[in-house]
Amino acid sequence: MTFDWVEFLRVAEDLYGAAATEASARREALLRIAVSRAYYAAFSLARNRLRDIDGVKVPLRGNAHLVVAHRFEEGVGIERQDIGARLQRLRVDRNRCDYDDEVDDLADIAAQSLRRAVAVVDALARL
Repeated sequence: MTFDWVEFLRVAEDLYGAAATEASARREALLRIAVSRAYYAAFSLARNRLRDIDGVKVPLRGNAHLVVAHRFEEGVGIERQDIGARLQRLRVDRNRCDYDDEVDDLADIAAQSLRRAVAVVDALARL
Protein backbone atom coordinates (compact mmCIF):
# COMPACT_ATOMS: atom_id res chain seq x y z
CA MET A 1 0.00 0.00 0.00
CA THR A 2 1.37 3.40 -1.00
CA PHE A 3 1.66 5.94 1.80
CA ASP A 4 -0.57 8.99 1.51
CA TRP A 5 1.77 11.91 2.25
CA VAL A 6 -1.19 14.15 3.05
CA GLU A 7 -1.32 12.27 6.37
CA PHE A 8 1.89 14.07 7.38
CA LEU A 9 0.06 17.35 6.89
CA ARG A 10 -2.84 16.13 9.02
CA VAL A 11 -0.39 15.11 11.75
CA ALA A 12 1.27 18.52 11.51
CA GLU A 13 -2.10 20.20 11.98
CA ASP A 14 -2.85 17.98 14.98
CA LEU A 15 0.53 18.77 16.54
CA TYR A 16 0.02 22.49 16.00
CA GLY A 17 -3.37 22.30 17.66
CA ALA A 18 -2.01 20.27 20.58
CA ALA A 19 0.78 22.78 21.13
CA ALA A 20 -1.73 25.41 22.26
CA THR A 21 -2.37 23.55 25.53
CA GLU A 22 1.15 22.46 26.36
CA ALA A 23 3.90 23.86 28.59
CA SER A 24 6.70 25.74 26.86
CA ALA A 25 9.28 22.94 26.34
CA ARG A 26 6.76 20.41 25.04
CA ARG A 27 4.98 23.15 23.08
CA GLU A 28 8.21 24.02 21.33
CA ALA A 29 8.83 20.38 20.41
CA LEU A 30 5.31 20.00 19.02
CA LEU A 31 5.64 23.17 16.94
CA ARG A 32 9.05 22.14 15.59
CA ILE A 33 7.74 18.72 14.58
CA ALA A 34 4.67 20.31 12.99
CA VAL A 35 6.92 22.46 10.79
CA SER A 36 8.96 19.43 9.79
CA ARG A 37 5.97 17.22 8.95
CA ALA A 38 4.26 20.02 7.01
CA TYR A 39 7.38 20.39 4.89
CA TYR A 40 7.71 16.66 4.24
CA ALA A 41 4.05 16.39 3.23
CA ALA A 42 4.49 19.14 0.63
CA PHE A 43 7.92 17.98 -0.53
CA SER A 44 6.94 14.32 -0.92
CA LEU A 45 3.78 15.09 -2.86
CA ALA A 46 5.71 17.49 -5.13
CA ARG A 47 8.49 14.93 -5.63
CA ASN A 48 5.96 12.25 -6.51
CA ARG A 49 4.24 14.58 -8.96
CA LEU A 50 7.52 15.23 -10.75
CA ARG A 51 8.51 11.56 -10.74
CA ASP A 52 5.20 9.84 -11.44
CA ILE A 53 3.36 12.30 -13.66
CA ASP A 54 5.92 14.64 -15.18
CA GLY A 55 8.50 11.89 -15.75
CA VAL A 56 11.34 13.73 -14.01
CA LYS A 57 14.12 11.66 -12.52
CA VAL A 58 14.47 12.83 -8.92
CA PRO A 59 17.54 11.72 -6.95
CA LEU A 60 16.79 9.46 -4.01
CA ARG A 61 19.29 11.22 -1.77
CA GLY A 62 21.58 14.20 -1.70
CA ASN A 63 20.11 17.18 -3.45
CA ALA A 64 16.60 15.82 -4.00
CA HIS A 65 15.09 18.65 -1.97
CA LEU A 66 16.77 21.30 -4.10
CA VAL A 67 15.99 19.49 -7.35
CA VAL A 68 12.28 19.30 -6.58
CA ALA A 69 11.96 22.94 -5.57
CA HIS A 70 14.03 24.16 -8.53
CA ARG A 71 12.11 22.08 -11.06
CA PHE A 72 8.91 23.74 -9.92
CA GLU A 73 10.44 27.22 -9.68
CA GLU A 74 11.73 26.89 -13.23
CA GLY A 75 8.49 25.38 -14.51
CA VAL A 76 6.07 26.92 -16.94
CA GLY A 77 3.22 28.78 -15.28
CA ILE A 78 2.80 30.82 -12.15
CA GLU A 79 1.26 27.91 -10.23
CA ARG A 80 4.36 25.73 -10.64
CA GLN A 81 6.66 28.62 -9.80
CA ASP A 82 4.62 29.37 -6.69
CA ILE A 83 4.89 25.73 -5.60
CA GLY A 84 8.67 25.94 -5.96
CA ALA A 85 8.91 29.16 -3.97
CA ARG A 86 6.72 27.77 -1.19
CA LEU A 87 8.80 24.58 -1.05
CA GLN A 88 11.97 26.64 -0.70
CA ARG A 89 10.51 28.64 2.21
CA LEU A 90 9.13 25.50 3.85
CA ARG A 91 12.56 23.88 3.61
CA VAL A 92 14.35 26.86 5.15
CA ASP A 93 11.95 26.87 8.09
CA ARG A 94 12.12 23.09 8.46
CA ASN A 95 15.91 23.24 8.60
CA ARG A 96 15.78 25.93 11.26
CA CYS A 97 13.36 23.90 13.36
CA ASP A 98 15.30 20.65 12.92
CA TYR A 99 18.79 22.02 13.53
CA ASP A 100 18.83 25.39 15.32
CA ASP A 101 18.89 25.48 19.11
CA GLU A 102 16.83 28.67 19.17
CA VAL A 103 14.05 29.61 16.79
CA ASP A 104 12.35 32.96 17.28
CA ASP A 105 8.64 33.33 16.49
CA LEU A 106 8.18 29.55 16.36
CA ALA A 107 4.39 29.66 16.63
CA ASP A 108 4.23 32.05 13.67
CA ILE A 109 6.62 29.91 11.66
CA ALA A 110 4.52 26.83 12.37
CA ALA A 111 1.29 28.59 11.35
CA GLN A 112 2.90 29.88 8.15
CA SER A 113 4.35 26.45 7.37
CA LEU A 114 0.95 24.84 7.65
CA ARG A 115 -0.58 27.46 5.35
CA ARG A 116 2.23 27.05 2.82
CA ALA A 117 2.00 23.27 2.88
CA VAL A 118 -1.77 23.37 2.38
CA ALA A 119 -1.26 25.79 -0.52
CA VAL A 120 1.29 23.42 -2.12
CA VAL A 121 -1.00 20.40 -1.71
CA ASP A 122 -3.94 22.32 -3.19
CA ALA A 123 -1.86 23.66 -6.09
CA LEU A 124 -0.52 20.20 -6.89
CA ALA A 125 -4.08 18.89 -7.03
CA ARG A 126 -4.94 21.59 -9.58
CA LEU A 127 -2.05 20.78 -11.95
